[in-house]
Amino acid sequence: MGPNVCERSRERKRPTVTGQRKHRGTPPIGSLLGYVPRVVLSILLASTAVLAVVFSGVVRGWEATISAFAISLAVPGNALSVGQVTYFGLGTPRPRGIDITELCSAVMIVAPLLLLSALLLLMVRFKIGTIFRALSAGFLIIVLANVIRIVMIAFGWDNFGTAGFAAAHQGYGSVFALMAFTAGMIVFIRLSFGRKGKPNK
Repeated sequence: MGPNVCERSRERKRPTVTGQRKHRGTPPIGSLLGYVPRVVLSILLASTAVLAVVFSGVVRGWEATISAFAISLAVPGNALSVGQVTYFGLGTPRPRGIDITELCSAVMIVAPLLLLSALLLLMVRFKIGTIFRALSAGFLIIVLANVIRIVMIAFGWDNFGTAGFAAAHQGYGSVFALMAFTAGMIVFIRLSFGRKGKPNK
């Protein structure tokens, strides 16, 4: 009877399978608290995307200011911005202005990028620092590409008239912008997912 009693006592000490599953399925308090910053940052990025679209006029005003500075380096004369319009060639016989509309703004590309970043932040497999580095790289590529496109339009208009404007605005300028925007999204995805699409550890 001695061995049988020992075997029974051992069996009683063993945790049940249900108890093991319940313990594994309950996340520790530290993990839940550590997830809060992800939720907060995700909400901030999503809110920024929405605000950028709602107040696109303000954002396009910033783009016009940056574009005016860039155009002044490539086109003769002075350049300045008033609202969302970039004026260039000031002080020359042919001053002109480029109106940065919603379709010509980088907001329409940056906003989805912010929303995608907000979504990835909610997944613990992605590191917060990695997401923000990828977002910064993609953001810079997209914004700089759009500024360069506007400079190309101003340069073509100043040197070749309306034909140069049309070629830069609807031709090679649009192709350049499309390629650059695509490159920005690819860089963001590659940096977010890591090399060869493997998840970050």
